[in-house]
Amino acid sequence: MDNWFTSVPLAEKLLKQHKITVIGTIRKDKKELPADFVNLKFQDRKVNSSLSLFSENVTAASYKATEKKLATLISTLHDDEAIHPGSGKPEIIMNYNETKGGVDVLDRLCQDTNTGRKTKRWPMAFF
Repeated sequence: MDNWFTSVPLAEKLLKQHKITVIGTIRKDKKELPADFVNLKFQDRKVNSSLSLFSENVTAASYKATEKKLATLISTLHDDEAIHPGSGKPEIIMNYNETKGGVDVLDRLCQDTNTGRKTKRWPMAFF
């Protein structure tokens, strides 16, 4: 999922009611995430460091890729803080990167579609 759609209540509902697991980026201003989890400067986090949060069904991962870039994801598929041996990134991020093709297609379609028009007079817009 893309960060426009991802939320902890939605992920829990999809898992409980429909048995659908979710991996998605989540906005940093969501109330479900603590401030120190999404803040780039908290405790001088080092580059390539990660933090994880766990609840009953949802796992969240925060990975500081560069000084100014922080990736925050949630997953109902993962239940541990496994790190990929080759890249040093959390497994949640590696799985998201492998399966985000649908997210990229949706973003591309939304970007290419323009619903605006140059005039407010509908006959001019129609003809």
